[in-house]
Amino acid sequence: MPYEVYQNLEGDILNTILDIINETWTTSTIPAEWKHSVVIPLAKPGKPPNRLENLRPFSLAPTICKLAERMLATRLSWWLEKHRKYHPAQMGFRPGLGTQDGLAMLAEDILNVSSYSHANRTIAGNRYLKGVW
Repeated sequence: MPYEVYQNLEGDILNTILDIINETWTTSTIPAEWKHSVVIPLAKPGKPPNRLENLRPFSLAPTICKLAERMLATRLSWWLEKHRKYHPAQMGFRPGLGTQDGLAMLAEDILNVSSYSHANRTIAGNRYLKGVW
């Protein structure tokens, strides 16, 4: 079913879909139908589509599978935040954090060690970069 159908569902059918998704979570099994996608070729931007090397595969996965993946990602992100499992330097792909937070952390480290030796400033920079990659 397309997304628009899921967006307009109500009541018992939504609970049934949730039960199906939760069943895959608790049993660690994914229905075979969810593992099949339709792959279509798309032309790379600015490239003529009549040459094979100018095409890239684009996979259309079942909508319910995408919904289950989104639910799993949301649950996992919530758990990682709640239990403080992210590395302190991990800023990307976290709610309320972004690149500017990492830059602010780096600037703070640099300012905090400005009175120290060059070696200590290098250590602070390495601490930041180690967490980034």
